[in-house]
Amino acid sequence: MNKPVRKATRCFIINNKKVMVINYKEPHRRAGWYDIPGGKIEKDEIPIQTAIREVFEETTLIVDKLERKGNLIVEYPDRIFDFEVFVAKQFNGVPADLQENSSEWIEIDELLSKHNIFANIQLLSPKYIKYLKDDSSDFKMHIFIDNDENIESIEVDSYSFKPSISEKNGIQLVKDTFKNILSVGISTAGSAEIEMSKIAPNSHIIATTIDNDGLEFTQKIVKEKGLEKQIELKLEDISEKMPYSDETFDFVYARLVLHYLDNSKLEQALKEIKRVLKTNGLFYIVVRSRNEWEAKLEGATYDEKTGITKYPVYETLGTNNVKYLYRRLHTIDSLKEFLLKENFNIKYVKEYQEECYKDYKRTEKVEFPNTIIECLVEK
Repeated sequence: MNKPVRKATRCFIINNKKVMVINYKEPHRRAGWYDIPGGKIEKDEIPIQTAIREVFEETTLIVDKLERKGNLIVEYPDRIFDFEVFVAKQFNGVPADLQENSSEWIEIDELLSKHNIFANIQLLSPKYIKYLKDDSSDFKMHIFIDNDENIESIEVDSYSFKPSISEKNGIQLVKDTFKNILSVGISTAGSAEIEMSKIAPNSHIIATTIDNDGLEFTQKIVKEKGLEKQIELKLEDISEKMPYSDETFDFVYARLVLHYLDNSKLEQALKEIKRVLKTNGLFYIVVRSRNEWEAKLEGATYDEKTGITKYPVYETLGTNNVKYLYRRLHTIDSLKEFLLKENFNIKYVKEYQEECYKDYKRTEKVEFPNTIIECLVEK
């Protein structure tokens, strides 16, 4: 049977440990039940317009800076709701008691303990709330329920992601004709490599890292996707000689990894990458810039011989235990100098700001956008 589908929105407004909810009144069929503000997408509306309109109509709050987080399907035995899910980063006003529903702030834990809640509220549970908080996530969730609102099962695509500017620029360089791809540093917990595998389904992708925990984390993701035969994950140090024949790879992807190498190790790594890259093969590079805000913090130093910048960890400033990080930050000229020395053909190089993450699993953003340098070269 073809079930009717209703396209709608839900907009989560979270304030510390509380969330904005509505509570339906009579004669609604679920009077007394709690829901997240949102409603049907009307003709000629785009989802974000619907979300803003519905929040105002159901709460009188004015919301701004909405971010789409993903897609939620709630399937009943006889009908389907297809929700575009948003989170509002800014809001003004106070909740109101309206004719069809009341609205209020409620502690998330208290809300989850109630029995009279609609299925979409499951996104606030400890298991799933990360999809609302993670800016890199573009989740796809499917909740199956009966006509009494009892949840029968939940399916979720946990590792869909929204690529950053530099990730998108690198991934879109992949061609479906590529046979061998090398990703240095296992980008974004395997997400970039998974996207590459979709573009070039007949390719063999080797992704390397020196982080054993990160390797195990990504192996689990790749296995869940059924891609372990296409994406080979390895512990491998890019600063050492690589175990591949000359002219092996069509494409080498090195995003936010080469800045860990000092001048001498970077030279060695570039020689090896050139050796294993096919003639006319593409090499995509993203490194941190010397214009980085962290490099300008009090206590930051630069070693001209190694090229390494030592700078304090922001959160430790002002404490008795200041910690430091060591990176080979670049200027456009310094990066070009290294690449030209190996006779790479520079296609373009540019510098811009991008929000990056502190951790491999992409759960915690840096305090301020990072300045990065993006470069594409050809052998």
